[in-house]
Amino acid sequence: MPFVHANDLDLYYEESGAPDATPLVLMHGGSGSLDDAEASWSALIPTFAEHYRVLALEHRGHGRSGNPAGRLSYDLLATDLRAFVDALELGPVHFAGVSDGGITGLHLALDNPEILSSLVCVGTNFRVDEPIREALRNAEPETAERLFPQWASDLARRHDRHHGAGYWRELMRQIVAMASTSPNFSEADLARITTPALFIAGETDPFANTEQMIAFKRHVPGAEWLIVNHAWHTVQHTHADLVGPRILDFLDRQTPS
Repeated sequence: MPFVHANDLDLYYEESGAPDATPLVLMHGGSGSLDDAEASWSALIPTFAEHYRVLALEHRGHGRSGNPAGRLSYDLLATDLRAFVDALELGPVHFAGVSDGGITGLHLALDNPEILSSLVCVGTNFRVDEPIREALRNAEPETAERLFPQWASDLARRHDRHHGAGYWRELMRQIVAMASTSPNFSEADLARITTPALFIAGETDPFANTEQMIAFKRHVPGAEWLIVNHAWHTVQHTHADLVGPRILDFLDRQTPS
């Protein structure tokens, strides 16, 4: 199985598409993994691989990737991603992230824009507001087990087999702790993003809610957006037929002939 040792940990990834094509790096959402269809890009990877060299990454502490720090932060995830791109000598790359993956992309766009050709964010927020805090309360492991037992079982299946029994609970605590207080970007920060960017969200997404999406469109220079009616957080999975062509059109316009 392919791992890259970067930033003092082993990151698991899967690659598809032509090795000499333009790289497209994908990150799933928080609590997800590459075998979690809803939080990952699995519905679109075959289509993307017809056009790009696709590298789908399991980020720190998720799935098969390690987390020797024993904590999560978006700064760490962004440093990992930069180290991953450098280790495989990929840059500059197209990058697309879901939820926490998209927030990681925002950090790169602000701190390391030279490694990005474009940025696609699905279900991504730039600051924490009350709808997000409310959604995160349901992600606490004890609450998840009570209200969403099937989801809790899926989390255990995906993560415990790689990290030990009960690991998923600690992972969720780390995710909730990170996402409850960050990111904390301002509109002025958004205005500093020079990477061509596409923001995608479901109409009822509590994370990339209407206020946040309007701010992306208003403040990120040249930003494009897609809001999918009657859709929730992981529209890259539930509405792949709409999201996929929109992303490919965007990437094609950012790829040199």
